[in-house]
Amino acid sequence: MNSRIAQAIKLQTEPVAVVWSDDQPDGAVEFKPGKFGCVVSLFATAATRGRLGVFSRETFGCWGGGVGLGFGNRYEDFPGGVDGFCHFLSEGNETTEQGRAIGEHMKQDPAGARFADTYLHGERYVKDAGLTREFVDDLPMMEVPTRYVVVKPLSQARADDDIQNISFFVEPDQLSALVILANYARRGLDNVLMTYAA
Repeated sequence: MNSRIAQAIKLQTEPVAVVWSDDQPDGAVEFKPGKFGCVVSLFATAATRGRLGVFSRETFGCWGGGVGLGFGNRYEDFPGGVDGFCHFLSEGNETTEQGRAIGEHMKQDPAGARFADTYLHGERYVKDAGLTREFVDDLPMMEVPTRYVVVKPLSQARADDDIQNISFFVEPDQLSALVILANYARRGLDNVLMTYAA
């Protein structure tokens, strides 16, 4: 498949199709089970190098990526559970007794030592854990009905693929063009929403 939109806005990378599948594609890039990785890196690999990426409930890379891909509320698996995540995204887990204990335990494990500092001091994307909890509670948690979520260059998508989304990696002027285009033949003023994301 090709995108006339990508051609019109002179996209430098390929649009990426997000596909639900019960079949794991041959040769796709995938994180190792239980290992950390950023979902965006596999999207970028598809967009810039033409390689497929695949995720499952065991290989989604990070908790937020698992949520965004539709593998349920992965924040429940975060160290300290949902509360631990809410503190992590805001002021940090050093503010709670449980958080300090988990953070100190992480420091003892070579695999967790690098993460311990951010876990304890927080990413500071949100002012406090209460606001983060509201953000998490508003997320549309879902369970995809398939074993895998595949990301592939749109040019490699097939007619029988169960495409759920197509992502465009754009510059600000291209984003502006997409916003205008989305409103071109629709009534109303809210055809495009740009929501918060870390």
